[in-house]
Amino acid sequence: MDSIEIVLRKDSRNQEINLDHMSIESSEALKEILESLIAIAKYEKEQNNLNLQIGIEKGSACEKLIGDESSLRTVYNKIEEASRNTKNRDNFYVNNLKVIQSNLDKKTDFSIVYKSNGKSEEITELFKNQFKIKRQKNLNENSFHVEFIKGKLMQNGGTNPNFHLQIPSGIITIDCDEKEAQKVNRYLYKDTYISAWVQRKNNDKQKYKFCDLYTPELSIEQFNDFGEFFKSIHGKKGTEPLHSISKKLESFYNIKNYGNAAKFIRIFNNKEVNPNYLKTILVLSKNLENAVDSDKDRAFIEALNNLRVLLNKKLGKK
Repeated sequence: MDSIEIVLRKDSRNQEINLDHMSIESSEALKEILESLIAIAKYEKEQNNLNLQIGIEKGSACEKLIGDESSLRTVYNKIEEASRNTKNRDNFYVNNLKVIQSNLDKKTDFSIVYKSNGKSEEITELFKNQFKIKRQKNLNENSFHVEFIKGKLMQNGGTNPNFHLQIPSGIITIDCDEKEAQKVNRYLYKDTYISAWVQRKNNDKQKYKFCDLYTPELSIEQFNDFGEFFKSIHGKKGTEPLHSISKKLESFYNIKNYGNAAKFIRIFNNKEVNPNYLKTILVLSKNLENAVDSDKDRAFIEALNNLRVLLNKKLGKK
């Protein structure tokens, strides 16, 4: 197994640190560093399904983050990004590395080593740079908003493709592309069921962008089900929406209903979506793409590929 090891040898008074007998100062430092390593391990388990372990060695106090080569490479890369203050740095890492750094600054002798494939690389220098929190757009629930709308299709077309739906409060315009306009056109002057991404503009008006169509013949139950689901997660905080998304997807995967899963996943293909939503879906779906029927479940595979492309764009990856 690979590891990233933090070794504390001497404290601020140049006294040797030993797990069998430590000062209060060294004990506190050991505790805070350990808590940060545990936090990183939990974070990677929740966000990327990485199985990391924690280790402590006697002698000089040595605390370890342990895992397979791929998992530890992920952690190392994120430490390096945080140290070099790249635009892709993860603020969760920045916060925990700052805690580790503040405790290392009080020691006169310490080292940090990255061990991989039997080779050791000292990475202490990465912890001598200033870790800076990245200013970022607030990814609150209102930045990604989808509505499920039933209305009478009154007009379709135009130089800039869109269609008009008559709803109880009036007529709203839904932006779309030509292919999407053709898709909904068969419901002209009929009740139409759609989902649309909603963006609130500076003048407090709402701008609608077509997401998906739900056919009255087959998809009314789906339209109602998805509508209730997205209303329920809109007000949730922290990791609650992630747990709800996982539970919903698992309900489809458990019965191999990849058609419903595809339509559910498609709703998240929006530039305003929280990237953690995308990570949750992709991690949960990781082993399914090669297991499903590539012809029958093409829509499912395409939906996942679209989310992967979107996530890479949001993270600044090519």
